[in-house]
Amino acid sequence: ICKSKQIRTDLVDDLVWQKVTELLNDPSRLEKEHKRRLKRNQKEEPERLEKERKNLQNKISRMIDSYADGLISKEEFEPRVKQSKAQLTKIEDQSKRIREEENNSRQLQLLIVRIDHFAAKVKDKLQTLDWNTKRQIIRSLVKRVDMEREQVNVVFRVGSVPFDLAPSRGESLQHCNRRVTPH
Repeated sequence: ICKSKQIRTDLVDDLVWQKVTELLNDPSRLEKEHKRRLKRNQKEEPERLEKERKNLQNKISRMIDSYADGLISKEEFEPRVKQSKAQLTKIEDQSKRIREEENNSRQLQLLIVRIDHFAAKVKDKLQTLDWNTKRQIIRSLVKRVDMEREQVNVVFRVGSVPFDLAPSRGESLQHCNRRVTPH
């Protein structure tokens, strides 16, 4: 039995369509939100990470040379190298994440341009569209609708490119996940 509270679907449909039209009327909202998140998450700058990476590689090389020359023992060498390699892996992961964020930012710019072009084409007709056309647009732009007790949150497809592939016909719109309990 589903424990979720019943919600009038016509009200949810209207709210989702309202959020979609707000996005289509102002596609730059995507860019503003992305920049806000980027500022919040971007604590490391690529130059500093690259400098740290080179310093750690040099440190590891010096430790290997010191061990090879007999200046440090194996007991001192192994934990130091292991710790430095772990730090190096962490820095490389951070650099990779920053490069991915930069790539996502470029892709977002292209997405905003595509949504902008689409919005310009349909802007005057948004309020007069039939339900099937609205549903196609919603399926293209909306990733999911999260419903909590008193709040409905519309999550847009920012990571994928809308308007290329819409969900196939016959896909159900919403389901209440039911638990199957063994007897």
